[in-house]
Amino acid sequence: MSNGQFADLAILAGLIERPLRVEEAAEALDISPQDVLARAHEAVEQGVLATEGSGYVLAGAAPEVDPPYLAYLAGKLAETLGARGANAEAGKLFIRAGREVEAVGSLVAAALGDDDEEAANLALDLDAELTPIERQDAGRVHLMLARHARNHGLSPVADERAGDAIRRLEGPELIDALEFGAAIASDLQDSQRAETLTALGAGVAILLGRDDKAGTMLTLQGRELNRLGFADESDAALARGIAMLDVHGDRGQQFRGRMSAGWVAFDRGILQEAEITFDNLTDQAADLHEPVTRANQMAYHSRALGMVGRINESMTRAAEARAIAAEHGAKAIDFLVALGEVEGALTFRRSADAARAAENAARIARDDLPSWQNRTFHYEAKAALLVGDREAARRALTEARQHTPTGIDGWRVRNLIRVTEMELIEDAWPQREAEDLTDEFLQSRQYLAAAELLTIRAEREKDAELGLQAAALAGQVGAPAHAALAIEAAGAWNDPSVAAPAGVLMRRAAAAMPDDWSEGLREVPAFAHALEAEAVEEVDSEALDDLLAEVLTSAGLAGDFVLSPAQRRARGLVRRKARRRKASPVTWLAAAVGGAALVVSIFALTGGDEPVTPTTPVAQATTTTSSTTTTTLPENPNPEPPELGLFGVSQFRGSDGLTGVASEAAFSAFNGHYWAQKPGGFFRADPVAAGRFLYLGSSTNDQVYLIDLTTGTVADRLEADGRVLVSVAVGDMNVARGDGTVKMVVYVAEGGTVHGRPVEGGGAFAPISLGADVSAGPVIVGGLAVIPTEGGRVYALNSDGIEWIYPAEDQEPLAEIDEEAAYEDGILYVVDQSGELHLIEAETGIAICSRRFGQPPVGNPVVSGGNVYVQATGVVVVAPAGTCDGTETIIVASAEVTNPIAVHDGIIFSAEANRLFPFDPDLMTLESIGSDSQLGPWAPYIADSDITTPPVIAGELIIFGTQNGIVYAVDLATGDEVWRFDVGVATGEDVGIEGSPIVLKNTVIVMTNQGNLVAIATGE
Repeated sequence: MSNGQFADLAILAGLIERPLRVEEAAEALDISPQDVLARAHEAVEQGVLATEGSGYVLAGAAPEVDPPYLAYLAGKLAETLGARGANAEAGKLFIRAGREVEAVGSLVAAALGDDDEEAANLALDLDAELTPIERQDAGRVHLMLARHARNHGLSPVADERAGDAIRRLEGPELIDALEFGAAIASDLQDSQRAETLTALGAGVAILLGRDDKAGTMLTLQGRELNRLGFADESDAALARGIAMLDVHGDRGQQFRGRMSAGWVAFDRGILQEAEITFDNLTDQAADLHEPVTRANQMAYHSRALGMVGRINESMTRAAEARAIAAEHGAKAIDFLVALGEVEGALTFRRSADAARAAENAARIARDDLPSWQNRTFHYEAKAALLVGDREAARRALTEARQHTPTGIDGWRVRNLIRVTEMELIEDAWPQREAEDLTDEFLQSRQYLAAAELLTIRAEREKDAELGLQAAALAGQVGAPAHAALAIEAAGAWNDPSVAAPAGVLMRRAAAAMPDDWSEGLREVPAFAHALEAEAVEEVDSEALDDLLAEVLTSAGLAGDFVLSPAQRRARGLVRRKARRRKASPVTWLAAAVGGAALVVSIFALTGGDEPVTPTTPVAQATTTTSSTTTTTLPENPNPEPPELGLFGVSQFRGSDGLTGVASEAAFSAFNGHYWAQKPGGFFRADPVAAGRFLYLGSSTNDQVYLIDLTTGTVADRLEADGRVLVSVAVGDMNVARGDGTVKMVVYVAEGGTVHGRPVEGGGAFAPISLGADVSAGPVIVGGLAVIPTEGGRVYALNSDGIEWIYPAEDQEPLAEIDEEAAYEDGILYVVDQSGELHLIEAETGIAICSRRFGQPPVGNPVVSGGNVYVQATGVVVVAPAGTCDGTETIIVASAEVTNPIAVHDGIIFSAEANRLFPFDPDLMTLESIGSDSQLGPWAPYIADSDITTPPVIAGELIIFGTQNGIVYAVDLATGDEVWRFDVGVATGEDVGIEGSPIVLKNTVIVMTNQGNLVAIATGE
C-alpha cells in the first residue's frame, strides 16, 4: 500500500485536535471502516499515524497537499462531525474549508447548545456582511457571552455584550436580556440604570403574558429600589413579584425571587432574617444544578452567618462557595466571599484578620472588579481604625469616596463612608448632620447602619438613651456584637435586665466560633462584659418596644407617612434629652423570636419556602410494623431551641394546592421536645405558622392566639366576636385602592364574621358578615382571601373588603360548602356537599366549569401534578386540573376515611382507622382502600390506634398523629417507621392528637384534644 493511499487519512487526523475515530474517517472519505483500519495500520507502521485512545493522531508532519484539496477534506470532515452533533469542531473545519456560511450555523449551534464560549466568539468574529447571523440568534450568542464575561469578572465586557443582546432579542428572550443587563448594571453600582432595566423587563413580561418573568423582574427591581433608598417602593415591588412567582414561577424563578428578598434584608442589615432566608434556600440551590447560582447563595449565606456570629458555619460556607468559584472562574463569587471575611472580622473586632481580609478583597477588586473598590477602601479604613491608625483610615476613606459613583447611585455607600468619617472627627461634633443621617438610615430601613451611628452618637453626645436605642435595633436585626457595643456606649452593663439578654446572644456566638475567635472576644471590653453578664429568669419586652417606638417616632416613622428631616424639625421632633427608662427587664432574645416590628416587616417579604419535594416512593411489598421504642422524657431531656429560635411558615394543608406537603422537611434526627404548653381553652381549627408565631383560633375564648414558636407562650390575642372554629390565614392581600399588597391575618368567627388585621401596624378592616356560617377556613391566594360558606357562596376579599362573590347574590347559591378552596395557576377548586367540583377564575370570580361526581367530600380538594383529587364518601376522584374535559378516574374507597388526603408525585396517601395507605391510581380500578392489598409503593402502615390527623408529607417523612397521643414519622419511600413520640409523656395527660401537624425547620408541632400544644424537637 502506497503512502498516497493513507495520505487522506493522515490529513484528516491533522485537522482536528483529538484522536480521529474510525467511523468518522470512513464517512468523510466515503470508504468502509475496514478500509480505514487497513490504511491506518499501514500508516502506523510507517510512523505517519499513532494510536491514542479509541482513534488515531498524526505522529509527524501532515502530508503536503494543495489548498483546494485540503479545503475539500476539511469540508467533508466538517459535514461528518456536524451530522454527529460535534458543532464546534464542524464550525472550525468549515472555516478551514472556506465555507463561512455553514461555519456560522455550526458555531452558533455550539455556542447556544453546548455553551461553547470559543465557538461564540468565532461566530461573531466572522465577517457579518458575508455571513450574517440571524438577529435572534445573534442576540442569544451575545447574551451567552455576557454571562461568561460576568463569571470571569469582566463586568464592563459583560455590560457591552448584554446591551448587544437587548438590541437584538425579541419576545421572552428580551426579558431575559433585560434581567441580565440589570444584574450587570447592579454589579457596576449603576442602580438607576439597573432599576430602569428591571422596570422595562417587567413591562415587557406583562405585555407578553409572562407573569413568571414579570415576578422575577419585580423582585430584582425591589432590590435596586432598596439600594436607591426607596424602601416602601422596594417592599411593594418585592411583595408583588414574590406573589407572582409563588403562583406562576418555576423552582428556579422562585429561588431567585427569594434571593432578592434575602439581599434586601442583608443590605438593610436585618441579619437574622437574611441568614434565615439564605439558609432556607440551601436545598433549592442544590436542586437547581446551576453551580454559580448555588455559590452565590453560599457566599451571601456565609456573609450573614459571619455577622450574626456563627463564624464556624460561615467559614464552611465560604470554603464551599470559593471552591465552586475557582472551578468555574467566577471572580464575583470569590469577591463576595472575601467581603464576608472582612465583615466578620470587623464585626468582632479582630484587627489582624480584618486587615488581611480587607487586603485580599482589595486585591480581587483591583484586579477583577474595579467598580467595587469603594467598598474595599471603606473596609480598609475600618480595619485601620481598629488598630488606631487614623491617618491610614483617612487616606482609605478619601479613596473610597473617589471610587463611589456620583448622585443617587452612590447614595448608600457614601452614607456608610460618612459614618466612618464621623468616627474620626476630633473637633466640633456635627450633631444636626448626625441626626439627619440617622433619620435617613431609618427611613430607608438601613437598620444596622442606624444602630452603628446611634452608638457613635451615644459616645460623642454623652446620651445613654441613644445607646440603648442602638442596642434595641441591633438586637432586633440579630447583631449581637453591635448590641454589646451599644450597651457599652450607654454604660448600661450594671442593669441585668439589659445586660443579660446581650450576654445570651454573645455566649451563643462565642460557642459558634473557632477557639481563638472566642478567646479574643474578651480582649474587647464590650464583648467581655456581655460574656460576663448574668442571666435573668423573667423577661418583659415592653421596655424594648418602648425604645424601638421612640427611635422610630423620632425619625418620623411611627405614623402613616414618613417625614423628611426638615419636616421633623418643623413638627418639633428633634431629639430631646434622655428620659428615664422603664425599670422593667429587656431582652433582645425574646424580641428576636417574638415578632417585633422590624422582624415582621422583612418576613412579609421573604414568605415561606416552597415545598420540598420528597423522595419518590419505591415500590416494596413488605408491611412494616413498629419496632421503635416510644421516646420518653428521661431518655430525651428538653433540648434548647436553635440559636435563632423556632420560625417558619406552615399554611393550611401545606400549599396553595392543599396537597398536604409541608414547606419544610422533617428531620429523621430526634431529640425529645422543646416545650409543651396549654394556652387555655380548646381548639377545633388547624393551626398555621407564619414567621415567629403560631396562629390558632380558640373554640372557647372568642380569640385567635399568637403563640411564640420558640417558647410556646401566648404573645398576643386577636379579638373575635365569636368562637373561631376554622383555620386562620396569613398572607399578602391586594390593596383595593392602588397597587401593592399588605400582609394580613384573616380569621372568621362563628356566624360568618370575617376579621382582618395587617401583620405590621396599620388598622384592621371593618368586620365583614358573610351572612352564613363558615366551616372552611380562609385561604389567601393570588392576593385575595377566599372563604366558602355553608350558604353555598364563595367570597373573595382584598385588604379592604369584598372583591367578588360567586355565585353573585342575585343568582342561586351552590350546595353547602364545608371544605377549603384549593388553588393553582389562577384557578380555584371548590367542592360542595352535593358532590360537584367548581372551577372558578380566582382574579374575577367568573365560573370556568363544573364536574359532578355525586358524593359528599371528605376534606379539601387537592391540586397536584396536573390533576385535581377529591376524597369523597366511598370514592376518590382523580381528574385533569384546569378543565372539566377529560375522563375522571373514580376509585372505590372505604367509607371510613374521615381525614383529608395528601398527594405527592401522583401517589395518594390516605388514612382509614389505624392504617396509612399509599396508593397509586393506576393500580386502583375496582380495589378498595379498606382492603389489605398493596395498592401503592408499600403496604399499609399499621399504627397502634386510629389515625386522627391528616397525613403531612415533610421531606422524606410522613407525619401523623393518633387517638392514643402518639405522633409517628414514617419513611416516605419504604413505609418504615423512623420515629414516634408520645405526647402524653410531655403533657402528663391522656390525650389524642387533633388537627394537621405543623412542620417547621427544627420542629414538629402538634395539638391535642385537651388543648395542649407540643413542639417536638427534630432538628440536628
